[in-house]
Amino acid sequence: MKSPKDTHWNESDLPLDRLLTEGEASGCVVTLSSTERPPLGWAGMIDWRTRGAISQSIRAGIFSGETGECSYFPWSFHGRTLHILLLGIGKTSLPGVRGVVPSTALSALEKNLKKLSGIQWAVSRSEFPQKTWDSLAGSIPEGGALWITA
Repeated sequence: MKSPKDTHWNESDLPLDRLLTEGEASGCVVTLSSTERPPLGWAGMIDWRTRGAISQSIRAGIFSGETGECSYFPWSFHGRTLHILLLGIGKTSLPGVRGVVPSTALSALEKNLKKLSGIQWAVSRSEFPQKTWDSLAGSIPEGGALWITA
């Protein structure tokens, strides 16, 4: 793992699931569109790992995936707490296809990250294809960090 000198974020060669279970990260930000059922991509992987917690919140009307909607939930497993932040990105052209995250969604994400201190957040390049790492990293309070993975 390396830390670029000119940025406030870190890079990892581990995929997101291994970064969360074996690496430095203790939380992750995953995106979900309002037209994606069941959750796909990293949201689908997190849903599987949490025994359907994301799917249950969608069925219960707690989370819909609308642009800028954020939902935080901690998940405990193997004596460790994983912090999950879902970010709604609105409608997408096809289920599972990630495009540029809307600026209103990014603003909502940055606002929510500022409230959650001490967490080592992981995000995937596939979830955030536009490179907004410095902006996101600047939203993370003291004691936290941002890890970027494939």
